[in-house]
Amino acid sequence: MVLNQASREIQAQYLSSARMREILGWAPQYSLEQGLTEAAAWYGAHLARVVAK
Repeated sequence: MVLNQASREIQAQYLSSARMREILGWAPQYSLEQGLTEAAAWYGAHLARVVAK
């Protein structure tokens, strides 16, 4: 519960790569799902090495 929340507080923010695509011609190489899947796999593969130290 938040008390005394500012009346002009931003409720939500969303990121978009649309401007980068328009101006720079850039596009992401991975979807969000692919990126999260690969990141989780990488951390899973390397976590044991970090915990063992």
